[in-house]
Amino acid sequence: MIRLGLRAHDLGAGTIEELADKLEKTNLKCIQLALPKAINNIPFNPGTFSPGLGRHVRRTLESKGIDVAVLGCYINFMHPNLNERKKEFEKFKEHIRFAKEFGALIVGTESGSYNPDFSFNEKNHTKEAFTEFIVGLKELVKEAEKYNVIIGLEGVTKYVVNSPERIRQVLDIINSDNLKIILDPINLLSYDNYKKQDEIIRKCFELFADDIMVIHAKDFIVENNEIREVAPGEGKGEFNYRLLLQLLKKHKPYIEVLMENTTIESYQKSAEYIMSFVENE
Repeated sequence: MIRLGLRAHDLGAGTIEELADKLEKTNLKCIQLALPKAINNIPFNPGTFSPGLGRHVRRTLESKGIDVAVLGCYINFMHPNLNERKKEFEKFKEHIRFAKEFGALIVGTESGSYNPDFSFNEKNHTKEAFTEFIVGLKELVKEAEKYNVIIGLEGVTKYVVNSPERIRQVLDIINSDNLKIILDPINLLSYDNYKKQDEIIRKCFELFADDIMVIHAKDFIVENNEIREVAPGEGKGEFNYRLLLQLLKKHKPYIEVLMENTTIESYQKSAEYIMSFVENE
């Protein structure tokens, strides 16, 4: 009742042929593909993309039974250097234009931070930051509408779009079929709210279940008054997978669930851990 996959670069970078061979051995069927992180023999500079490159990558993966669920292009919408921000936007637009050649319908990103290293800045949660973010997002959604590609937006507590309510607000303002949600529930948790995780998970499905296109799956443990992200099934993870899988069964059958923080050694354990909740449903 779910299609399980992972981030391709978590298996280590290589040529597209090497990557496809590794993915085939996992018996997983879908990936998030961040091109410069996963493929190390191609310089993914501005202007590198072409239909031929996209088709080569897509066909190599398809020959091994692998679908690209998300083309990852995680840019910083709020970069304080406006020239750098413009470069980020142009990179994202290039991903939009060629996404389908790479076999992807969704290009994924987060909202970002006023700090160039993506660390938390108090300004991120201001009304001014939200207004500025919306201006940039409208520009990219317009491009996505031209090419009939979906922007997959992911909420993160330390960034501008930082809660289920904020996500719903963005969807209402943009009001486009070309903006949908990549839900990573743990990205919406912090030390201050993790004990309310069930409420937060339910709130996501209450507010925007129809707009969830992909799930990111990891786990977390609590250490030294903070939550630390780990791979699914690693240690005594505290995330409520049982609740998440119940809600997915009800609202999003066969959705693609992409594991994070796995390795070539650990992905199988993580996959078995997640599927144990599916099988017990």
